[in-house]
Amino acid sequence: EIPRVNSKKAGDGRLILVVDDDPSILEVEKEILEESGFKVVTAVDGAIALEVFKENAGVICAVITDITMPNLDGIGAIRMIRKIKPEIPVIGSSGLLIEKQSEELREISLNAFLEKPFSASAFMEAVYSLDI
Repeated sequence: EIPRVNSKKAGDGRLILVVDDDPSILEVEKEILEESGFKVVTAVDGAIALEVFKENAGVICAVITDITMPNLDGIGAIRMIRKIKPEIPVIGSSGLLIEKQSEELREISLNAFLEKPFSASAFMEAVYSLDI
């Protein structure tokens, strides 16, 4: 059973890295996670995400990332993050994937994938499926 989104104990202060080049999506995802008791660090592209992850690798328990972004896309960022912490759970999201990206996503073994647009309940269902 999925805890309600406003359940303060659900996240229990665990830290999640959220990455999206769309500031409005980034803010909504951050808000939903914080309402559920998680702490959140954010990045607007994969390159920044990698830097944020390096600084906080010991405490970040999961990564939620857009796949299609400028500078360093989600797939590239996930590959680099998993070189640092191979077991890190990752949720990917995208509104439009090209065939090459679909193949690469299979290779990197995401823990969950959300097709944009998605609901807050689908978002949290994916987060809770990580068992973090």
